[in-house]
Amino acid sequence: MYVMPSRRTITRKLTGEVDKLKMQRRKALKESMDGGNIIHSVMDLWSSRAMEPIAGIRFQYFDNAIKLNVVLATYRHFGEQHTGENIAAVFEETLAAYDIPMKAAGYQVTDHAKNMIKAFSLFFLETIIGVCKTVVIFARFDSYYVN
Repeated sequence: MYVMPSRRTITRKLTGEVDKLKMQRRKALKESMDGGNIIHSVMDLWSSRAMEPIAGIRFQYFDNAIKLNVVLATYRHFGEQHTGENIAAVFEETLAAYDIPMKAAGYQVTDHAKNMIKAFSLFFLETIIGVCKTVVIFARFDSYYVN
């Protein structure tokens, strides 16, 4: 006789599997960064069919065998207001969750929404203030927003 597992059992198993997958992804990202590779990201905000706000972030990088890897890093509810500060906070949390230092953060691709532009200008200004690489990073960042 089949016994339906409880919601708690399923949640526990899924959480364990997701944690294992995250650890594998972190290890692969770290190996890539240790090899001198840069991690690029793609971020977007949208609404589901049920009008729930969602934030999504992907990391893209080449591993040491020069194979392109794409990692879904964040796919979560975004209940906060879509301000630049809140978007920057989600991006910063995601980088921290994957142990990605700023020196390994490459291009950030987003849409041309003003809140996204504000988010990444705030993020880089707060993170890199006083570092001489600021101009280079802003130049790399701004190149995506040329029409």
